[in-house]
Amino acid sequence: MARATPVQPTLNLLLVVNPTRDLEGAEEEGERIKELFGAHSSVRLVVRHQKEANKPTLLKDFSSGEYDVIHYAAMPTLIPNNPPAAASFAPASRCSAAPTSPA
Repeated sequence: MARATPVQPTLNLLLVVNPTRDLEGAEEEGERIKELFGAHSSVRLVVRHQKEANKPTLLKDFSSGEYDVIHYAAMPTLIPNNPPAAASFAPASRCSAAPTSPA
């Protein structure tokens, strides 16, 4: 009989926000992710924001194996009525998510 994989009690989420420091939409996206996941006791949220999101730090984070999810918030500000831009990105106000418990 196969054994079930143990479920981690905590989801480790790395949030990288606006590493280039010039993307207003990325700031909004990062805030939305923090609102959605930051208050959940089952989520450990680590934020690398702007200057903290530098290459050496991110390479270390990415190769650490510590994170279950990496969210890279680097979305530019959306331009209304611009189909190519609007088709590429969903506004943060339309996104919703919540951690789910394993069945």
